[in-house]
Amino acid sequence: MDSITCSYRNLQTPISKDAAYPSYRQGARIIRQKWADAVAVFVLPPSYAILPDRLQRRSLDDHIVIEQRLKRAIQEIGHYQGYDYLIINEDLGVATRELQSIIVSARCRMIARINSAQSIYASFGGIDAENP
Repeated sequence: MDSITCSYRNLQTPISKDAAYPSYRQGARIIRQKWADAVAVFVLPPSYAILPDRLQRRSLDDHIVIEQRLKRAIQEIGHYQGYDYLIINEDLGVATRELQSIIVSARCRMIARINSAQSIYASFGGIDAENP
């Protein structure tokens, strides 16, 4: 996922489903236009020097595709400041935990929990209730 964004979106309120959409900058922009409560995460490699080796070790793409991905990474990298969160993927375990923390945090946002909070509030009889 180096230099690719993952846009997290809480699909229903209250919390029920999460979705991660690997996408480039254009895709992240479209997702944010469609869902205002989307959370955008930029995953950054620790350096450009490490990226070619990582892509080659994965053995998922041929040399031409790797070159194209590296060129795209150079174009995309300058836009990291336009995201809500930034993960520097130096260690996969740490990066995974950071992404999990972002998801938990997004689940606790007011927009994600407003319906549940309103139900709980109503169970107290509202703010003026003396005896719920």
